[in-house]
Amino acid sequence: MGVLAGPLVGTLLAAALGGAAAAPAPALANDVPRYTANEPAIAAVKPSIVYLEQTYTGYLRDKKTGKTLHSEPVVFQRKCSGAVVDPDGHVITSSLCVQPGAEIVLVNALYKLGRTLVAEQELVSADLDSFVAGLTDTTELTGAKRGSKPGVTLFAQLNIATPGLTTAPAIRATVVRALPPREGNVALVKLDASNLPSVELDADTGISPGRSAMAIGYGEGSSEDTAGKYTIRTKSVSVTERTGTGRLGISAELGPLSRGGAVVDAEGHLLALLDTDTSTPEEPNRDLIAMLHINKLLALAGVTNRLSDADRAYRQALSAYFDGEFARAATEFDGVSRLAPSNELAKTYGDQARTRFVLAGDSVENSANWLVYVLSAVAGALIIWGLGAARQAFSPAAMTTQPDADDNDE
Repeated sequence: MGVLAGPLVGTLLAAALGGAAAAPAPALANDVPRYTANEPAIAAVKPSIVYLEQTYTGYLRDKKTGKTLHSEPVVFQRKCSGAVVDPDGHVITSSLCVQPGAEIVLVNALYKLGRTLVAEQELVSADLDSFVAGLTDTTELTGAKRGSKPGVTLFAQLNIATPGLTTAPAIRATVVRALPPREGNVALVKLDASNLPSVELDADTGISPGRSAMAIGYGEGSSEDTAGKYTIRTKSVSVTERTGTGRLGISAELGPLSRGGAVVDAEGHLLALLDTDTSTPEEPNRDLIAMLHINKLLALAGVTNRLSDADRAYRQALSAYFDGEFARAATEFDGVSRLAPSNELAKTYGDQARTRFVLAGDSVENSANWLVYVLSAVAGALIIWGLGAARQAFSPAAMTTQPDADDNDE
């Protein structure tokens, strides 16, 4: 043992030190933000969610006399969410958001006028509802001239949205076709843009109560940087039994701007659109527009749900990212950003992939490094054992009580 102890200790020590030096400290992985449970689905869908804002401009007039109720035109908006279904810029949303009936438009205009009169102290806020109800049957909304139609514009925005914006990055939009509320309440809008990120529709046309899903749509910005703007919100939900409207619903809602937003599965496939539950006074956006109606509308309009090359590349980059291949993901996200500049999330994830790689390396590499750490630990244990054995072998007590091998042979 005395002869072997030196070389063995030297060899094991060199191997242990070599292994430890070759591997980065895995503790750095603790500095990297953790993924949320539904982040892969959210990341796949978010770039295809759009904010829609329809603006009406007109004059409220007495039907009989034609006299205007106010000298200034009434300007109001209808706001909601939508989902892009092909790279050409076709968006699906709620019909009542972008193509409401004349009665709904009139009521919206009367409420806007009423709030203006409250601000001018010509109306008490407590009388607002009765003010609108008293004028609904005798008033009409027209353009600048009696008999003309009010002005209507529709714009869409991706990513963080600024209300009232009508110049870039806002995109002009047009309603292509809409199914009435009783036939599905889903509308198809065409944006004046192309090469847009698309959502992937679920192949199954039916969902059932109890299914887990993610709701995605716009809401008011909650940070200092997004105050006064609208951002995409998400929430984990489950499909519920039918609501008072007779449609399936979800267990929670995102707020008034989420109407027309997406409900997706864990893979990011669209299961339904969000719609308003009109059976309750609060009218929460927790009803679902089913795939059956969405597919019917797309077929009538001759539009096919499809992903672009950039969409597929983006999903491949996401797969690499969530598999821990951060170096490859960063490169692939950069490629997506060049192919589809409107996909701002590709740049965000590209930056995150680089940060994660610097802090922790690729997960695959880290797994290999852990093997090195284990082997190093084993080598260290062998070193300690070897040193202990060497000490015991060469101690004075051992040398006086233990005979040499040659002595045993005698």
